[in-house]
Amino acid sequence: MTIAMAALAIATSASAKPNFSGTWRLNKAKSNYGPVAAPARMERKIVHEDPMLKMVIVQANDEGERTLEQVYKTDGSPSVNKVGTREITSVAKWDGEVLVISSERGDSAQSERWNLSQDGSVLTLVNRIKSPKGNFEVIVVMERTSQ
Repeated sequence: MTIAMAALAIATSASAKPNFSGTWRLNKAKSNYGPVAAPARMERKIVHEDPMLKMVIVQANDEGERTLEQVYKTDGSPSVNKVGTREITSVAKWDGEVLVISSERGDSAQSERWNLSQDGSVLTLVNRIKSPKGNFEVIVVMERTSQ
């Protein structure tokens, strides 16, 4: 009976989806923005109560600081968020333990894969972007600063 319980515990933990709640800071040294300029700093405050994921992103660059608020449903249903004056429709869904957020805006599209490290301290975002200017990938590495 002990072996069966251990097997059940392993199966349950393997299928558990990660929780991204917390405050995350950009690690520029470990990130790769490809052809796009990296922000001077970025922080994401995430509240994740599956299937709802809410985040506030504060990003600063040479032009100043910008704050975005975004909400996603991780059940595969569409979510609409505003970026500046544009509305962007996204679909967030699980691919095993990886959250995939796919978005389209006009003639551009992106697919962002969220992967949480085993110890829960590093969030890696792999963003594949297709645009009229070409296709490229941005890898953003963020470190948890608080739960």
